[in-house]
Amino acid sequence: MFIWIIVFSICLLILLRELIQKKVGLLCGQGYALRLPVRNNGIRFFLSQKNSSVKFYYKSGALIVLLLILAFIVGVRYQMGGTDYIIYETSYDSLPKISTFIKNFISIHSLYQTFGHEEGWLLAMAAAKTLGLNFNAFLFINSVFFFSCLYKFLKRYSINPALNILIFLYTSFFYWTMVAMRQSVTLGIFLLIIPFIEKGRFFKYFFWVLIAVMFHRAAIILILPYILYRLNFKRRFFLFLIVASIPLMAISFFGINVLLPFKGLFSIIGRIFGAATAYKFAALIDSYGTQINILHTFQFLAVLIIFYCFYNKLKQAGLPMKLCSVMLIMLYFILILFNRYEILTRIKDYFYVFYGIILGYFCLINKCKYRNIIYATVICVCALGFFRYIFMFDEGHFMNYHTVFFK
Repeated sequence: MFIWIIVFSICLLILLRELIQKKVGLLCGQGYALRLPVRNNGIRFFLSQKNSSVKFYYKSGALIVLLLILAFIVGVRYQMGGTDYIIYETSYDSLPKISTFIKNFISIHSLYQTFGHEEGWLLAMAAAKTLGLNFNAFLFINSVFFFSCLYKFLKRYSINPALNILIFLYTSFFYWTMVAMRQSVTLGIFLLIIPFIEKGRFFKYFFWVLIAVMFHRAAIILILPYILYRLNFKRRFFLFLIVASIPLMAISFFGINVLLPFKGLFSIIGRIFGAATAYKFAALIDSYGTQINILHTFQFLAVLIIFYCFYNKLKQAGLPMKLCSVMLIMLYFILILFNRYEILTRIKDYFYVFYGIILGYFCLINKCKYRNIIYATVICVCALGFFRYIFMFDEGHFMNYHTVFFK
């Protein structure tokens, strides 16, 4: 438990440093750096064009150290991740080296304990075994890859990375780095290819989505952000979403299975694309059950309301509005309309990373008192959520940290 207190405290100290200094850097997607010294009488903007990657106004060394600490903690853990850890380790030990893997590729699932995992993930494990790495070394590489991708994402889009990481610790850290190991690869790929959405690089984006699908089939949902980005969403559209959330939440509350009428269509699609796809669609409908914690929905609505109410100011400040709009729309359907489908609610973390982006800009466009309120609220919510997960997951599974150095 002590190690998690240290991790959260370090992130909190980095965030509070920005609050105390009242200085922050603003990163714009168009390659501009806006320096915004926050003063009692408002904010002054200093615009300067840059030809290279924009560096954080405050030193990014603290951010790098924090991410290295997280990558190390995740990478050298031992038997932490619930039953998923055991399944992944069993699969790793069962698989052959890559030459035999390729030779038996067609019948790989019947010959080895793959637990139905995707071929790309299995291939990566086989490659690691060929290099002579054990399972723990493979996990370390996986951890370094993910946090490197997270750093690239924060460096490009975030004006307050510590705020982003604090929210990440609450919303996604344990599940996406220690439990759902395949998804950490797909999330890392997604964080790297987001610029392709903005630049309209369809073939590059689609290629990498296919690579992600080879690690986890649920990544196919990542095609939707590219399609939605091509559409034009006005500010009033988000007012419509806010108002429409009331009847849609009622549909979920009364337990109406909205996907059940499409079961026949899913069956046809499954027959076209094969048995595995048919099974996934059937599992999607069957995953209908307990509603996701209502706090997730309320937190999302709070961010959505902020986005709508301060739309013009956020746009003027340089927030990538179109990109954030798309991610909020994706979350809207997951957390409002489909919040009883366990399979769909698992993919919400792909888009949670934009909470910190939006709130970071929001803190800059308002007076200091609003910023302090946002910080205080985020810190309290994240602290409660972070430590609640530690206590609740598998009856306190994460409370005691175990490392490969002390098996």
